Amino acid sequence: MNELSRHVFANYSLQDLLDAAAQLRVVADQASKALDRRISEDMLTNGGPFGVLYHELLDGVVESVFHPQACYVVQKVVALCSLDELLGVFYKLLPYAIDVTCDTRGAHVMLKMVEKLNTYCEGGERGKAQAAFDDLCHLFYNNFAWCINLANTLHGGKVIIEAICGALPKYNGLRFGSHLASMAGDLVEGQYGRDIVMDLLSLEKPTARDILRDLVCCVAISLQGRIADHAVSESLQDQKLVGLLIERLAEENEGEWVKAIVRELICREQQP
Repeated sequence: MNELSRHVFANYSLQDLLDAAAQLRVVADQASKALDRRISEDMLTNGGPFGVLYHELLDGVVESVFHPQACYVVQKVVALCSLDELLGVFYKLLPYAIDVTCDTRGAHVMLKMVEKLNTYCEGGERGKAQAAFDDLCHLFYNNFAWCINLANTLHGGKVIIEAICGALPKYNGLRFGSHLASMAGDLVEGQYGRDIVMDLLSLEKPTARDILRDLVCCVAISLQGRIADHAVSESLQDQKLVGLLIERLAEENEGEWVKAIVRELICREQQP
């Protein structure tokens, strides 16, 4: 099966087969609700046809995410699988998450996976999803120098933000997010690093509102003394960054911080 996923043409057929198997599972689920147990049992035993394909592909998933054809098959599996199946892929990739996210193809797979996993973080099954994100943030925190490199890539920064959002308010999400926010002054010097700081400021999660307020203040501390430079920059994104920071501080009733930024801007204006 893994050989097929890596074939330049056969991978398309395998993706179609996964689509069909997933549709069969939907039919089986509907049959189960209609009490047609014979049909549903045949189609759902051991995960049904999709489950058979999933388990065959899971064994080689680490190698597949780096492959030019097989990475698309993994993305298809991620898009179609259940939460428990998604966690199976997640924990297979977790020990290699940094290498995967550093890779151009792997980063696409990683982003698709964490985006889907985040859809479970506000529902009834959020415990499993949040625990997975907390494990990912633990890995990122313990390899922080690598994460700074990831933050300065197109997809790596998005993976990091998804991980923090999914993990909060758990401990590893908090400490990784705080550490990242404290590096905002360095991150904003790069295009993608600046984007990740803006994404960090824009995070919304009712169950972690106090933590997100603290992250906004951490960003302000890290940028202090250079906010005026970004405000008068010719870069529109730099100007947007300052505007977003002031907006978020105002939303969190951090009036003293807003006044401090205004004073910094005035002092910059008065300089000869």
